[in-house]
Amino acid sequence: MTQKNQNTTSALSDPNIKVFVENLVAEKNFTDVEEEVMAQITKDLTDRVEEIINAAILAAIPADKLEDFDKLLHTGTRQEIAAFCETNVPNLQGVVTEELRAFRETYLGV
Repeated sequence: MTQKNQNTTSALSDPNIKVFVENLVAEKNFTDVEEEVMAQITKDLTDRVEEIINAAILAAIPADKLEDFDKLLHTGTRQEIAAFCETNVPNLQGVVTEELRAFRETYLGV
């Protein structure tokens, strides 16, 4: 996927990802970290979470829908892509939630 496509697919959860990452950073309880470093940590975590979610969504799309999805990634709007995923990914919210849970456990070591 190109950068444009990654951003488009991750639009499914953008506000939630921001909150999720902010909570992770707070739970990690960094101390004595400069503001610039913290901003980079937050950006890196956000990028990684988006990549993981995108991969999980892509893996959950039925094989017979992948060609349609690929075309939509190149021509569709964020709303159209989100609607496609909601229609064609079984238990989309569950897929995203499970990926976030697993990422949190790995990142925090819990």
